Amino acid sequence: MRNIKKAIDDGIELAKAKAEEVKQDISNEIDKRFQNFDNASIQEARRKAEEALKSAGASASLAQEAKKIGLDSVDKLEEFKKQATNAQTALSGDLNGLKQTVTSEVNQASEYRRTTTEALSRMTGQMNGFATKSEIKQDIDGLTQTFAKLKVGSRNYAEDYDFSRGLWRYHQGDNSPRDWTISNGEYNVKGTTNTWKQMQIFSKEGSRVSEKDSTALLDLEIGETYTLSFQAMCHSGNPSVWVSLRANRTVPGNPEIIYGNFTLTPSWQTYQVTIPALSKPENFDFWRIILGYSKIGHVAFRKVELTRSSTRIDAGPAPRRW
Repeated sequence: MRNIKKAIDDGIELAKAKAEEVKQDISNEIDKRFQNFDNASIQEARRKAEEALKSAGASASLAQEAKKIGLDSVDKLEEFKKQATNAQTALSGDLNGLKQTVTSEVNQASEYRRTTTEALSRMTGQMNGFATKSEIKQDIDGLTQTFAKLKVGSRNYAEDYDFSRGLWRYHQGDNSPRDWTISNGEYNVKGTTNTWKQMQIFSKEGSRVSEKDSTALLDLEIGETYTLSFQAMCHSGNPSVWVSLRANRTVPGNPEIIYGNFTLTPSWQTYQVTIPALSKPENFDFWRIILGYSKIGHVAFRKVELTRSSTRIDAGPAPRRW
């Protein structure tokens, strides 16, 4: 940083010295022009005048010639003075312009020096907080391992992302009034009892192969990492909800392969649950994703995703398979 500051200072001083050198050269040139005139034109005029005057006694014409030579020399002197004055005026203007230019350059250099000094100070402060090379390598190795485990896939296996295609089915565990709606991509459900209320989407296979169900769930891969995520909020009442990827079997007992309980807030939030390796039980029949509410109150869900990843990736709607 000291070397950069010294280089800038040296540059400023060099610009000032160059300006003074140019100014002195111009002044010397003007003096030289006047000296040349005195030594040549004036002396020549005097010589001719003296010769004419020496011959003045010989004739009137010679006297007239001397007068003409003297007047001609005066006219030349006045013309040269006029030209020299104009040249000096022009050169003075050039010097003023040069002075302004040098001043501007000096000011810019000073500003550059100031900003450079500030930048170097900030960089020095930042460098003081940097980790060692060994620590950086450890961080990079850790990130490499993390990304290797992430295995992000962009597909959303929770087909009918916005509930618009009619693939989701509503069921509940008692005969209390059913109060649920789907509008603008949101599923709202209200409960007056503590029984389960479930919005579900099924895979089109097994005993449900003839139903209007999801074909995206047919492509789940055993052993891969999956994340089930959604957005939700509680309008009123109990805020507890649950979600599940359940494996239905052809015999009793349907295990929850992915399962999570969540406490909602009064505003939209994102929730998720992840399993490191998807498994499928024996006697498997079909998959189903469940949005569950077993309390009294009013909750809402939207943007449900099941992705092959270790976190929610906002994959959006699943493509249709025709």
